[in-house]
Amino acid sequence: MLRDPLLLGAATALPVNRRGGRVRFETSFARRGRRRLAPTSVAIADPLGLATRVVQAAPSQRDDEILVLPRIEPLTCAPSGGDVAPTGGRTWLLAGAAVELDGIRPLREGTPASRIFWPSLARAAQPQERVLHADDDGAPLVVLDPRGATSEEQLDGAVRAAASIAHALAHAGGCSVLLPGDRRPADVEATLAGWPHVHARLALVGANGAPSLVGAGQRRGAVIFVSARMRSGPPPGLAGARGAPRILVVPAAIPERTAAFAVAGYRGYVVGGRGAPPPSRGAVRAARLGA
Repeated sequence: MLRDPLLLGAATALPVNRRGGRVRFETSFARRGRRRLAPTSVAIADPLGLATRVVQAAPSQRDDEILVLPRIEPLTCAPSGGDVAPTGGRTWLLAGAAVELDGIRPLREGTPASRIFWPSLARAAQPQERVLHADDDGAPLVVLDPRGATSEEQLDGAVRAAASIAHALAHAGGCSVLLPGDRRPADVEATLAGWPHVHARLALVGANGAPSLVGAGQRRGAVIFVSARMRSGPPPGLAGARGAPRILVVPAAIPERTAAFAVAGYRGYVVGGRGAPPPSRGAVRAARLGA
């Protein structure tokens, strides 16, 4: 019988009458992060259990360690609560995160579908693609703020939401991710170059530490701010420039607001820039009265 910590105390029968054998099993972890694994042991016994011997794997100089990565979840448009707009969450996010263009050029092999200039195909002309600005501040930026989570589950949800959004944006053409303690964001290309490093960093994010927002408010591309605690608006440093979209992702519904999408139990709201909902009549009236 094989005993392994990944089996959660269960035992697995081993093949007999063989010099060697291989046992494959699947397991899961409730939380992300580092996990240290105890040595595996094998129990050898006769059918009646009269004689038993336990053989344990030789201890290594250091314990085996694995890194549990945060799960990637799809963006949806109808979580429980019914406060999300009836449109495709992933489609809306990718459209809202579109960056400014320099122009168009002939279509090259391997260009993502999100950058194809479809009007040229509609006119049966030469296929063309959109050209993005040369500098990197036009790419969507995902910012994670883990402070203020009321539970470990809420913190893990924020990490999963940030990871899922960044993964979707990377597939659509690339993005940048700003994590707590970093002064500069990490880039993730459309080919997912840079993603393994960012994914591993997300697995190790703790409840403390704040992201540096210096310069983030002046980016031309969309900024998606994922907050582990509930808030009604983004921090002042992300007010937005030149109409760039600002999206707030929080763990619960914001009263009298309609979310654009939902992911990992969190909801995303457009709070500034292109695509932001117009103010309500009550808010306009209060502004006119000087409230």
